[in-house]
Amino acid sequence: MLRSFFSVIRWVNLLYLLLTFCGFRFLLINPLFQLAGYTPSLSNAAFVLLALSVILVAAGGYIINDYFDVEADMVNKPHKVVIGNQISPDTAMRWYYLCNTAGIASGFWLAWQAGNVKLGFIHIFSAAMLWFYATYFKRKPLTGNLLVSFMVALSIFCILLFDTEMRAFTAIKMKEILKSGFETLTGYIVAAPELTGYTNKELFETIFTFVTTYAGFAFLLNLIRELVKDLEDAPGDEEAGYRTLPLVAGFAFTKLLAGATVLLTIKLITNFQIEQALTGQLWVAVATLMLIQLPLMYVVYKLWVTNQKAGFTQISRVVKVVMLLGLAYLPYLRATIVYTPQQMVLPPGIESISVDIDSTQTQKPDTTATKSANPDTAVIVIDPNAPQTTPATTIESETDLPKSMQPKPAGNVPAIDDDLLK
Repeated sequence: MLRSFFSVIRWVNLLYLLLTFCGFRFLLINPLFQLAGYTPSLSNAAFVLLALSVILVAAGGYIINDYFDVEADMVNKPHKVVIGNQISPDTAMRWYYLCNTAGIASGFWLAWQAGNVKLGFIHIFSAAMLWFYATYFKRKPLTGNLLVSFMVALSIFCILLFDTEMRAFTAIKMKEILKSGFETLTGYIVAAPELTGYTNKELFETIFTFVTTYAGFAFLLNLIRELVKDLEDAPGDEEAGYRTLPLVAGFAFTKLLAGATVLLTIKLITNFQIEQALTGQLWVAVATLMLIQLPLMYVVYKLWVTNQKAGFTQISRVVKVVMLLGLAYLPYLRATIVYTPQQMVLPPGIESISVDIDSTQTQKPDTTATKSANPDTAVIVIDPNAPQTTPATTIESETDLPKSMQPKPAGNVPAIDDDLLK
């Protein structure tokens, strides 16, 4: 029974999804946050629960897909049909409701923890879309392929949505992207939030770029695989009365569309390679060529020459391997990326500030700021045991500082602005 369950939910695909989530969290987000001295609002335990909630909803999608696809599967892959052979349809539906209930409940709990209960509806939306895919869109040309590819990208995009700060940044960033696109297409200038004053902008920008880029490539690669699967399953789909793209537009057009999507993916990866080569990481560009682009070029070749089910099955496996190899960049990124925070803007005449924390003093502490031997360097000595009072400040030459920074006279002597004496 347990073996049948894991077969229906496509445990290998779910493991790939789990690796994607954990790779981004522990090889990208956490290291960047640590370098920036920043703590994510979504804890590691909550993030793992988020990954499991997404996996549970995806598992429910696989179950309902097999439940409604038995007739076509009996023609396309009779030896792999589980529902109706190894388990009953009623048992499969119980598994479906259990997975979705657990996934949606976890999603709403995480949304409540994140301070935005509306986020829980992402899980409801995903479960509903996977139901409609299995019952309707899968039987239609191209719409089902686009829908399931979008759901894969959305599952990865959830990484950005359940962390409070990342969600706020993502909302502003998306508005900025839409603003830029609208202005480019129409020529009209519209008002939208800007990111120039956003705290930790560089940190969030880096994470947003990598997650959205990978989600985009996941969409393209999954679309290629879905088109190839339609070519592979065409006999059974025709027997079941489906109207998939190969049966409506023909094998040649479907292969052409899949090949064009592969070439688009290769072109986008080439842009990444050029950037890596220009920054001195030539071996990364070469590794990308060997592990990603050459297999995709092989996919284009196989699409051109094959018309048999076995050939389409081989193409589907190659695309799945490429999707897995894409995660190999994250460990390298973890070992090389360095986050540099924005530098402090110092007053005129001061080039740097050095801070020395002395915890060995036993006398009454004080905090002084004096000019060092280098007239362009201010040395500040801070005792962590000092009381929370305004420190006395001693400056040898007040004329070296702007008027706004010069100390006012002490005691009861009134302070007179020099401008009033002119």
